Amino acid sequence: MQHPPYLTALIFLTITATLIHTVHAAGPAITIISPKTARCKTNTIWANVTLDTDGSWCKYSLDDKPNLSLDSGPVNWSALLNIEDGVHNITYFCSDLDANINQSRYHYMMIDTTPPQVSIEITPNPVESFKNIRLQINCSDEVSGCDTVNIKIPFADCLTKMSEGTLYEVTTPYCTAQTYEYHIHATDHMGNTNSSVEGTLTVKKADGCDCVSNTECMNTPCVLGKCMKAKDPSLKFYFSNSETIETGNHWTLILWLKNNMDTDDTIKLELTGIPEKIEYWSSFENNKKSIDIRLGPQEEKFTIIKTFAGKVGTYRLHVVAKSLSVPTYSNHTTKQVNIVEKKDPEPFSRTPGLNAISYIIAILTGILVMQKRKSI
Repeated sequence: MQHPPYLTALIFLTITATLIHTVHAAGPAITIISPKTARCKTNTIWANVTLDTDGSWCKYSLDDKPNLSLDSGPVNWSALLNIEDGVHNITYFCSDLDANINQSRYHYMMIDTTPPQVSIEITPNPVESFKNIRLQINCSDEVSGCDTVNIKIPFADCLTKMSEGTLYEVTTPYCTAQTYEYHIHATDHMGNTNSSVEGTLTVKKADGCDCVSNTECMNTPCVLGKCMKAKDPSLKFYFSNSETIETGNHWTLILWLKNNMDTDDTIKLELTGIPEKIEYWSSFENNKKSIDIRLGPQEEKFTIIKTFAGKVGTYRLHVVAKSLSVPTYSNHTTKQVNIVEKKDPEPFSRTPGLNAISYIIAILTGILVMQKRKSI
């Protein structure tokens, strides 16, 4: 069947236009030049694409928001974008000269320009020397996350991966009294590092360490050049707190004394009496009212007080024990002495300065010596 010439021409043009539209219906091919990386340490991003043919316009959509135009053309299209920190996606739309539009794939990128925030909790602080301390690391980064924390302490630098935990333990130096400065640097997975966070850690000496002043010691005062707890000396009359003596007799009282400190000490003993007259009838050895006794750490000793029963009555002998190393530490004890009328003489009581108890003191001293030898 033959068509009129004008109809044949119309059919040809229609077919040709349909074919051209079909070829370009997909729009221009879009090649993303920038950004190509998935990780960015800057907020300034070039959005840049090229086309395989001339285009009439190109636009971009950031995070599926409304399209915004790119500049230049007709093949190269770009724009300088300022994008805040976070995870973003970008896609491009371009049209050729025949109004055929194409869309690029989505490009995903992480932008992180902010250093992580870091803090540390050290417990205990202050801390005793040669003890473990716990470093609790608190690090936060909203985008890429914390990677490493570098802790610099003069006696224990450490680099810890946050994936391995946030708790770290170090041991303080032995017998040291010092305040140390520490510095903390945190790095996120993008490589951003924070400014140094600084603080102080105070270490004080443990018991038994040499010292010069109380401020060096953690738990105890500085006593005789060592950090230790000063304790009152122990003091008591042996056998009983009351004694009955007949007039005219000489009597010997036994006094027990102990140094409760872990170092040598000299303890002064001072004797007084109530009423005062018994003080005149009583004394330590060599007729002294005051004597100094040197004792080793935790050492015990016996000493004696000689008294004379001069007049019937009830008396009290009072002994004060005072540490000469730490004068604020002292103790005291009292012995009641009842003096009664003389009845029958006793063989020991008339011996000047001696009676039966005087012999017992030798036995007690021997027992103390034997106990010390066994403990050694």
